[in-house]
Amino acid sequence: MEKNGLYLKRSLRLIASILATFIFGAVIVFFAIQTGPRTMAFAFWINWFLMIWAHLLMTWTPVRFPADYYVLRTFEQPLYRWLQVPLAQKMLRRLPHATFAKAQHESTITNRLHYLKRTMMDVETAHMLIWIIVGMIQVYAMARGWWEVATWLFLWNMLLNGYPVMVQRYNRMRIRQLQHRLRRMQPARA
Repeated sequence: MEKNGLYLKRSLRLIASILATFIFGAVIVFFAIQTGPRTMAFAFWINWFLMIWAHLLMTWTPVRFPADYYVLRTFEQPLYRWLQVPLAQKMLRRLPHATFAKAQHESTITNRLHYLKRTMMDVETAHMLIWIIVGMIQVYAMARGWWEVATWLFLWNMLLNGYPVMVQRYNRMRIRQLQHRLRRMQPARA
């Protein structure tokens, strides 16, 4: 009986995710018709609509990329510093939505770090999904010769999705370093 309840719960979440995808798709098309797909407002709000959609999707049916995507590469940390990701991180912390993205507390620091890392991977995945979708819209705009909106899409996409992805990856590097230090500090078990 318990198995049927779990199956039903997963099925309802999947149906809700599919329904939300269609609804948000319709909202985006309606918004494009109302404002015109060649405006800065469209380029800005498309990102926010997709962020709400991605949040619902990740809440109901978490999406994961292949494990290789989440592997942190050695070249990333110097690159992120060069791109001023720590500065972007400080700026993002000051935004109102940052208070909603705080990780819940668990019993030990190791559990907290593990939970925080998983939460960061979820946020990174959501922003990467949005980055890909907006990138496809940007390519469409460029194919139509809508250079102004393509530029706005690129700028908003980098600001609202590209940098948050880099911030999450940068923070996971810092967590990994902290976890290594914590392991060295633990007494050896016999």
